[in-house]
Amino acid sequence: MTREEIILKHIKRNGRGLEIGPGCAPIALKKQGFHVHVLDHCDKKALIEKYRPHGINVENIKEVDSVWDTSEKGEFEFVHSFEQAKQAIRNVSERGYYLDVHEWCFTPTSFRLMMRDLFELGFIQLKEFAFHPPQGSEFYITLSRQGHLPEGTRLELLGQILREQSAS
Repeated sequence: MTREEIILKHIKRNGRGLEIGPGCAPIALKKQGFHVHVLDHCDKKALIEKYRPHGINVENIKEVDSVWDTSEKGEFEFVHSFEQAKQAIRNVSERGYYLDVHEWCFTPTSFRLMMRDLFELGFIQLKEFAFHPPQGSEFYITLSRQGHLPEGTRLELLGQILREQSAS
């Protein structure tokens, strides 16, 4: 299956959905009949300005329905010092290129366990409806109220996380 087929397999075109951060690579297009609300970090005009200088096809950028507002103050924990982060930004600026990277530290099983914990603690009402194992660096999970919790004890899942970490 292609990436798009995996992602759209359990999506009902006439159902309501939320596509978070599609940027220049949306999947569930309104023109294809999807009833999707688009949430991104800036509006369409700003996304076009962001991606155009980097040779990205800006024709793919969709209209943004809601912009995620990060203006509220919060607590942040940095992996690198503030000085290291500033130096990295200077290095990127001096080299004259921009790389938009979305990165997280989950293995497939650590994400599944986190979602199970959030459900069991009552923070979310979604469970795992479908899981597709990794293809390259991506794994795919569909969450639903009609889903199920991943099988295995917490200890078994933690062991699987360790195996996934050592394989990468």
